[in-house]
Amino acid sequence: MIINELVSNCLKYAFPEQQKGNISISLEKSLEEQLVLVVKNTGIGIPKTFDWDNGNSLGLRIVKNLVRQLKGNIFLECDHGTTFYIHFPQ
Repeated sequence: MIINELVSNCLKYAFPEQQKGNISISLEKSLEEQLVLVVKNTGIGIPKTFDWDNGNSLGLRIVKNLVRQLKGNIFLECDHGTTFYIHFPQ
């Protein structure tokens, strides 16, 4: 469900006016023995001023709550598109 929400938001917002771009999804193991889900796009990016706690994106609030339920952490990078890093305990 996390991947579905992130990709859905990406398709809806990252590529306006039929702009072309890429979406990549990977799952890696970190040095700390955590799983790291990376969802990245080359779209217009989320504004650096985006506020997770007060944002009005239902999809991203769902993602944040699901990650919290799984005892994970989510990080956002907004350079040259948007990259979500989600760390989960194994």
